Amino acid sequence: MSPKGTPKIGAPRSLHEIEQDRIEADIEQREQALDDAALSKPLDLTPEEKASLEREKAELAEQLRSTRPARPGREVSAPISLSSHHVVDISEVAPEREVEVVEPSRLDAVEQAEEELLALAQDEAASLDEELRAYEEKSAIEMARIREAGEQKRAEIRKRQEVARLKIERERAAAVPAELAARAKTATQAAAANRTRKDSTLDTQRALLAEEWAPLLTAAKSAVRDVAQIEKQAGPALRELASMAAFIDTPSNWPVELRTKMGKDCILPARELVRLLDSYQRTDNDAPRDIIAQVERMLQTWRPGTMVANLRQALSYVNADMPRYLREQIAEINRRFSIIEQQGLEYIATGAVPPEAIISEATEKIRREGKEALIYGGMKDPRQTQAAGMGEPLPN
Repeated sequence: MSPKGTPKIGAPRSLHEIEQDRIEADIEQREQALDDAALSKPLDLTPEEKASLEREKAELAEQLRSTRPARPGREVSAPISLSSHHVVDISEVAPEREVEVVEPSRLDAVEQAEEELLALAQDEAASLDEELRAYEEKSAIEMARIREAGEQKRAEIRKRQEVARLKIERERAAAVPAELAARAKTATQAAAANRTRKDSTLDTQRALLAEEWAPLLTAAKSAVRDVAQIEKQAGPALRELASMAAFIDTPSNWPVELRTKMGKDCILPARELVRLLDSYQRTDNDAPRDIIAQVERMLQTWRPGTMVANLRQALSYVNADMPRYLREQIAEINRRFSIIEQQGLEYIATGAVPPEAIISEATEKIRREGKEALIYGGMKDPRQTQAAGMGEPLPN
């Protein structure tokens, strides 16, 4: 509120204005309560005071009657319907009103109470202003202290980081001669080994080469043995699962979404694992067993100048990562299979099987035959070797 009592439209009200309005409302409520209490109490007057008030009332009534204006006469020219009626004086028939007299002492008490409330409101407003200023000053001081403490901590952290960085740089600089000496020694030993191998006999060179390739060859043979063990344990189950059709062989009383999930999360991954297991059982070109056989033949027939870099790289790919990957994927397929199967059982138990998921035997046979004909029909006919409209193929 503004000093004149008009609201400040569009401007935010301060804490002082809100508190001032609350105090004024409290004062008005207390004044109304005092007025109501004063009016509800009967006047305690003595007989003399009552007689005096009655005389004053009679005098006032007499003065009112004496000062009443004269009654207007009948108009001659007025119509009979208007002048023939007698005009009644309201003062003669109206009841006399009692005049309530309020003691001056009571009015003084109300005014004094009002002044006290106003003074109290002003004191409270001043106290609130003082508290608000003190709080703002305290908040500003606290924020400044927090910012200063934060800057000090950041400065300490930067200082510690700089000290650590300088220490690391000093340690690296001190370690450079030792690292250089170690590298030089390793290079010297390699050069000496090369000279020894070059000057040694062919059998000695082959023995040194076999010793160098031994870790890779041992890891590859161990991986092949582990894959063979996995094939023995989980291979039959994976092959049985992989032989299923991704959608047709799933339970027909499952919903379409669950049957699709079964094919995508279980059957297709099982086919991929079977393909990997088969690759470790083959002995054809570039299979893991064939790579091991090539390395063993190379170590027996090696001669200076033989290129072995590609074979070494291929051998490094046959390691323990494949058995680990197979075990993880088998466990994941089993976990997914268990979840999907449980979901299917719960779906059937609820009885909420949609009509499209219920397939009779006759419908199932027709649908299976049509699906197989669509998938495998193209395999019976020879495949097209050239695009249509491109002319005859070139002679070989």
